[in-house]
Amino acid sequence: MYNLLTEENLFKVGFTVSKRVGNAVKRNRCKRLIRAAIREAVRENVFNSMEVIIIAKPALLEQRFNNFKIELIKGLRNLR
Repeated sequence: MYNLLTEENLFKVGFTVSKRVGNAVKRNRCKRLIRAAIREAVRENVFNSMEVIIIAKPALLEQRFNNFKIELIKGLRNLR
């Protein structure tokens, strides 16, 4: 996860899932997991003005969604 603080009161997120993660079905699952976790984290008002890049790793597919969401929120709070 990479972070860039911005002066605008805007939260932007980008993510990448490479072929190293697996076939198209696995990559799309990772994308859906990341999008859903970000959506829930935004509802909890975790973010301020920052731009974040998330790079998915193969281990993401082995985690349960709730564990991933909690870890993502912890990581984003640490970036502030």
